[in-house]
Amino acid sequence: IPACSSLKVGNEIKELYKIPDDYKLILCVQRIDSKSGHVQLIKAMSKIIKKFPEVKLMFVGGKSMTSKISHERDKYENEVHDLIKKRNLEKDVIFTGSIDYEKLPLYYNTADVVALVSKNEGFGLALTEGSSCGKPVVGTNVPGIALQIKDRVNGFLVEVGDFDKTADTILKLLTNESLRERMGK
Repeated sequence: IPACSSLKVGNEIKELYKIPDDYKLILCVQRIDSKSGHVQLIKAMSKIIKKFPEVKLMFVGGKSMTSKISHERDKYENEVHDLIKKRNLEKDVIFTGSIDYEKLPLYYNTADVVALVSKNEGFGLALTEGSSCGKPVVGTNVPGIALQIKDRVNGFLVEVGDFDKTADTILKLLTNESLRERMGK
């Protein structure tokens, strides 16, 4: 797990991606994969941005190693990008691609909420990393994620595919700084 406390929390990530200082950041560290929750978060983002426009959704992660042998992941990636265009979220959703593992704490420290809404997950290391950086987490109620999130204590659990509850939960965190801090601790 990257050491969050050893790095200065600054605006380097916001500067790098041209995110205004006063904007909130939802972070998802996960490869683009059909088991991932990219679609659920993008659908939630459509609702979030209507009520809280000063927000960006950032996906950190590249393509899977098996993309070269299976085109299923390419289809899912196209679906994700088509959904972003269809919902006019091109300026609100950021894809960083793969980044060096040592730089991850900068991303977690910049985030206001860490989300991992996978359809299935063996463990969900991104939630552990986000929590270790003092961030509230939102994840789906699947075995690898539900083990890490104590609902309404360190974050919130939502059901797979429930983008309305995902949006409402993230909005609750974005609009309540004391709740974010309490859950992050």
